[in-house]
Amino acid sequence: MRRAKLKFKTVQENLRKKSKNLPALSKRVISINISKGKLEAVIVKRKGDRINIVFAHEVDIKSNTYDINRINQAISSIVTKYIPKHAVCVTDQVKFLATEINLPSGIKKIPEDKLEAAAKWEMGPYIDFSLKNGFFSYRFLSDKKGMVPVLISAVNKDIFYDFFDVFKDSNLSLYSVYSPEVALAYSSEWKNRILINYEENTISGVLLRAESPPVFHTLSVEKEISQEDTLKNLIEMFTTSFENIDEVVIAGSLASEEMVEKLKKEFLTNIRLWNLKQDFSKLELSSEANITPRHALAIGAALQELRIFGPPLGVTDRVSMLKQLKRNLYFLPIFLFVLMMFGFMGHYNYTKRNISYYHSEISKLEKEKGRLLKLKQKRTNLISKRDKFKSQIVELENKEKYIKSQSAYKNSVILFLKNISETIPNSAILKEIEQKDDVFYLKGYSIDSGKISEFVQNLLSSELYKEVKLVDFVKNIQDKNNVFPFQFTISVVLRR
Repeated sequence: MRRAKLKFKTVQENLRKKSKNLPALSKRVISINISKGKLEAVIVKRKGDRINIVFAHEVDIKSNTYDINRINQAISSIVTKYIPKHAVCVTDQVKFLATEINLPSGIKKIPEDKLEAAAKWEMGPYIDFSLKNGFFSYRFLSDKKGMVPVLISAVNKDIFYDFFDVFKDSNLSLYSVYSPEVALAYSSEWKNRILINYEENTISGVLLRAESPPVFHTLSVEKEISQEDTLKNLIEMFTTSFENIDEVVIAGSLASEEMVEKLKKEFLTNIRLWNLKQDFSKLELSSEANITPRHALAIGAALQELRIFGPPLGVTDRVSMLKQLKRNLYFLPIFLFVLMMFGFMGHYNYTKRNISYYHSEISKLEKEKGRLLKLKQKRTNLISKRDKFKSQIVELENKEKYIKSQSAYKNSVILFLKNISETIPNSAILKEIEQKDDVFYLKGYSIDSGKISEFVQNLLSSELYKEVKLVDFVKNIQDKNNVFPFQFTISVVLRR
C-alpha cells in the first residue's frame, strides 16, 4: 500500500464536471462482472445527469476456472432483444497497477504519446506478456508537477479478443474490459471510506478519500487462514495504517448482514453493506431492479463507460472513428472533409520540420536509456547486498550450537533471527533490527506492498512470538530512484 502526500480537490467531483463535455458512445450499456464460478450483469441508462438501472441478474457458471464455453452459455442465458448492444465486462484477467510517475514539468506540457510510454514502462514488470501484445489504459489523478499518482490497466490482446468473440456470439459489442480494482474504486463516491470486495478466493480493498489518491490492497485467501480471518486482517491493515476513516463498506458475492454484525463486534469503525443510494448520494440515481452488494463492480464499470467520472478506465482496442461514423452516414461527408484537411495540414507540417529535430529526439532517448541502465545497475547492487546479508545470517546459524548453551531467552533470539531469514520475501530487505526492552523492531524496505502483508502473516503463524504488529508502512521518500518504494517497521515480542 502507498500513502500519497498530494493535496488536491475532490477527484470525483472534478471528473464529473469534465465528463459533461465528453459525449458517451452510448446512452445505455450492459456491464457484466465475470469471476470464477459467478457472473453478475446490470443494464444502466444515462439521460443527462440522471442514471437509471433497469436490469440486474446473476448466473452461476458452475466452474472454478475461466471456462470460455460456460461463460458463453451464461451470457447467452441473460441476453434478450431488450439488451443494449454496447457491452463492457469486469474480469481479473485485466492487470492493474496504482503507482506514481515523476513528471517534473506536469502533465499538460508532456505529449500524450510520452505519457502513454511512461505508463506502459511502469506496468511492464507486472504483466506476463510483451508490451506490443497488450492493450493499455491509464488515468493521472493530478495535473501538478513532480510525483503524480496514476491508475494503469492492461490486458493481453489474445484474452481481450477471446472475450470479444464470446460477447459477439450473444450479439453484443464488447467495447472495454475493466479490472476488479478499477470497477471497485468507482462503485462508490470518494469519501473517507474503505470499500472491500469480499469474494471466495481473493479479497480486495481500496481506501477512497476526496483529498488524496485511492490506496489499493488485495489479500489472497490461504489454506491456513479462514475466509473471515483474511477479511479481518485486511480491515485491520487499513484501519491501523490510516486515520480518520468514517466507515468500512463491504461489497461482493459473500457480503451479508450476518457477517457485518460479526465485524461490528470486533472493530470500532462503522461497518455496513454496500448500498446503491448510500454510496452514490450525490448522483441522480434510480433503480428498477433489485440491486445487491454483489452488483457493485458491474455498476462501477457501467458508470465509467457512461462517462459519469470522466474518460473510461476500461481497456479497449479503441474502435476507430471511421467505424463509429459508418453507423451514422449523415456525418460521413463531414468526416471525409475533415480527414482531407488533416491530410493537407499533416503534409505541410511534415515538409516544414527540420531534420535536426529528429536528431535531438534520438539524443534524448539515448540519455534516457543510459539513465535506465544506471537504475538497473543500482538495483542489481542492492540485490547483491541483500544476498550478502542472507549469507551473514547463515553464518549466525552455524554458531547456533554454541549459543544454545546460553539462557532460554537467548535461544529464542537465535530462533527469531532464523525465522526472519526463512520468512522474509525476496522482494524485501531488512535495514536493521532494533531491541527496546522485550520488543524487537524490524525495519526495512520492499519492492512490492503485497509482500509486506505476506511477511506479517508468516510471522504470525510462528509460535515463537507472543505479539506481532505492523507499526509503520509508508512510502520510502529517501529512495529517489524508486528501487525500493516502500518502507516498513514491524514490532515483535518473543515468548519466554
